[in-house]
Amino acid sequence: PNPVPRDPAVAAGYKNRLIRQAYAQYGKSDAARFQSLKRRILEMHADHVQELQLLGADDAANLTLLDADVNMGIGRQIRAQIRGLDDYTPIVKVEVRGP
Repeated sequence: PNPVPRDPAVAAGYKNRLIRQAYAQYGKSDAARFQSLKRRILEMHADHVQELQLLGADDAANLTLLDADVNMGIGRQIRAQIRGLDDYTPIVKVEVRGP
């Protein structure tokens, strides 16, 4: 169904766990590397591997980091292709094009 229900805390928690892992690995031994990783994690989007619009789960196991512009571009492409379909219409193929 649209809009797709999502819990913003899932993505925030995912990114926070990645930051904690980076700190555990580099925080005390290589502070510059930790700060660089933290910055990159915060700049990127926690993206659903199987898109929510295509019945992907809204949980950390279905997330990965993706460049924010790429993520938003892919989301726009998917929304445009499924706009107007009835909820739960079977989707066989979604075409995503690069720049």
